[in-house]
Amino acid sequence: MSITNHNVLIVNSFNTDAIEYIHAYAEGMFGTLVSSITPYVINGGATFMIGIDGSKEEREESDTRDRLQKTFIDWVYSQKRWGSVDENGDRWSYVTMTSVNMGEFDEDPATAKKEF
Repeated sequence: MSITNHNVLIVNSFNTDAIEYIHAYAEGMFGTLVSSITPYVINGGATFMIGIDGSKEEREESDTRDRLQKTFIDWVYSQKRWGSVDENGDRWSYVTMTSVNMGEFDEDPATAKKEF
């Protein structure tokens, strides 16, 4: 039996030009899994989501998705045009991403994810 581990990536930015550019790149990689861009209600900016592909862990489709997602995240953070580097050499970006994981990870009650 395969393990279900759904992963959603949420991309945010106050820089709407950056969001539009990243969104177009994401659509090229993930196709219909990419949501439309949702503008913030106040303060400008926008967000979009790269949704669940429905694959199971340890299957080729899941491994391919994991590699694509890593490539996408690395590409976004490699873009020098968004953000700056502080005096400690740490990069501060106008673009942020959050990964949300949902699913069954194992049968150990101490580490199993509970769904509501």
